[in-house]
Amino acid sequence: MNEIVNSGTQGDSGDNSSSVVGPQTATAAQAKPPDTKRTAPKNKCRWTQDPLMAALTAAGLIALIVYTAYTRQLVIDTKFATGEQARLTTDSNRINLEAYTAVQRAFITISDVEINPIYDNGEITHWALRINIENSGSTPSVDLNVVPTNTDFPVGPQEGWSKIYPSVRLPNVPNDPEDARSILQRGGISLRALIGPHAKYPIISFGLPAAEGAPHGITAILAGKMRAFTYGAIHYHDIFKGTPEHVTKYCFGIGAEKTRDGIRPQSYPCAHWNCADEECQGDKRSYEAEVIKAFRDVGAEVPLEFYPPKTE
Repeated sequence: MNEIVNSGTQGDSGDNSSSVVGPQTATAAQAKPPDTKRTAPKNKCRWTQDPLMAALTAAGLIALIVYTAYTRQLVIDTKFATGEQARLTTDSNRINLEAYTAVQRAFITISDVEINPIYDNGEITHWALRINIENSGSTPSVDLNVVPTNTDFPVGPQEGWSKIYPSVRLPNVPNDPEDARSILQRGGISLRALIGPHAKYPIISFGLPAAEGAPHGITAILAGKMRAFTYGAIHYHDIFKGTPEHVTKYCFGIGAEKTRDGIRPQSYPCAHWNCADEECQGDKRSYEAEVIKAFRDVGAEVPLEFYPPKTE
């Protein structure tokens, strides 16, 4: 009778595991699966542990940062260069326009002063002074107006301002033509004209009596008993838009000389009031400084009834 052999293991009581009865065939031992939790991190961090790879990566990052900074600066420089070029173009256009305007604009000057005799029955009765205004520019003047002014006054220690201020040596010129212009415009003669390029516009100034002994004549000037001046301020515009009003001042004294043909007048430019535009401001300051000095040299201030110069 055969015995029943239990080759399995008997579990503990209450254990529901099954047991195998009978002979068992031998089986190969199964390999243990790899632990992915331990091997994965080693493979992931392998490149950081390679010095060459780390150096190349760092170099690439640095190169990217430098390139980004360079590109940004290049954009900034391009914008700046574009703006600077636009500014330079604007400045160049402005300079070219100013240069063109300065060359082409109307420019009013006094070309000369003519002194011609006036005859009556074959004898000279007066000497007529004519001021020739000339436009030396290449375009016509616009709204030109001038108030021609003439003055004569006796000379001597008991005449004119010398009688009131005998020790004051004033400039041998009349006051600023602008002052006379502002006064005469209210009730005097204001001449208006359009003067073309390189054209002249004559103004008859005044006539000096030629008769011997005339109190305001040529003989009184020759004897040093009288001084005479013709002067004025010319205001005008040019044809170019946006340009300021221009001004030209002129002043000529009238002298006299004795020749074989008799006494003949002659003109000479005054020490002041022959200027144009901005230079007239400096000329006015120079004149005012001379007036102030003339009074202060004798310990006095400029009286308001004479001329109130601006010292600022």
